Amino acid sequence: MTPLLVAMLAAAPVRVALVPTILGSSEDVLSSVWSEIYAAVRFRRGLELVSEAETFSRGIGLQDAVSACGSDEACFARQLEAVGADFALLVTLDLRTKPAFVGVELFDVRAQTMRASRVADLGPEEGALAPSVGARARDLLSGVGFREVGRLVVSVPTAEHPDVRGPRGSVDPDPDGAFTLDPGEYVVGAVGRDETRRVVRVVAGTETAVQVVLPDPGSFWTSPWPWVVGGVVVVSVAVSVGVAASGQPRRCFCIELPAAPCDGTCD
Repeated sequence: MTPLLVAMLAAAPVRVALVPTILGSSEDVLSSVWSEIYAAVRFRRGLELVSEAETFSRGIGLQDAVSACGSDEACFARQLEAVGADFALLVTLDLRTKPAFVGVELFDVRAQTMRASRVADLGPEEGALAPSVGARARDLLSGVGFREVGRLVVSVPTAEHPDVRGPRGSVDPDPDGAFTLDPGEYVVGAVGRDETRRVVRVVAGTETAVQVVLPDPGSFWTSPWPWVVGGVVVVSVAVSVGVAASGQPRRCFCIELPAAPCDGTCD
């Protein structure tokens, strides 16, 4: 990570705007691209996506304003600064060709230059169109130093507080109450309740949800999200993990306590 990125992240959030140009498109494709870019940006520490509403706040769409600049990068920068963007992901899709053309470029507003790009036809190994855009965006963001992290959402009983500890000690939550963490193992429980502590693995690009229930006969840690039939992976004697089959990666935990075996659900 460059000194400039370190300084920007310290004063965060660093704002990223999406500028899509889609030829031969439908509204469904545009919506899917927004979802993929949101997920790509969401799992980067200190990054924030400029909302779709903000891109129209001046009465003209950001894509139209940037397109009017032609190849003038200083003009690009002025249009992006107007919506408070520090970077822009320029996504160009041409669905009129077979295979579809996919271009994803990362523009640095302050430097007024293109920092990275991946421009090529959709490859057979990339699968569906929108996920390929998300994958390319993640590669570009990682390549310039915005590391992919994971999120941990810990639910505790009323009057209790979550306790998350990593290699460097206790971890503070984000303003929304979740924890943005580097991939790895963390000890999770309730403050002052040693008996509730268990090791949970945080995976990059994934939100892991755990609910802490104070141990008593028949109690256990669980998650409010359903398990996936056939998608359960036993990672230790006492911990089972299910991966939610949805557009937003989420993992579901059921952690056994004495006399309370997991029954294979997360109700």
